[in-house]
Amino acid sequence: MLPTPGAAGSELRTWRALQGLTLKQLAEALGVHWITVQRWETGVLGVPPYLHLALRELERQLTDDAA
Repeated sequence: MLPTPGAAGSELRTWRALQGLTLKQLAEALGVHWITVQRWETGVLGVPPYLHLALRELERQLTDDAA
């Protein structure tokens, strides 16, 4: 379940947990600081509307790596 464009931080947190990623791992994969991911998840910063595209690609890569 990917977060939708403009999703709430709780959707991002749920997605990250389902993927088994830490804040730091997700941040490194996205090329941002882990605090940025934490701020998205807590609602301090809004989740960028394009983030679902990066997460879709990351999810594909994680699936490919697991196969």
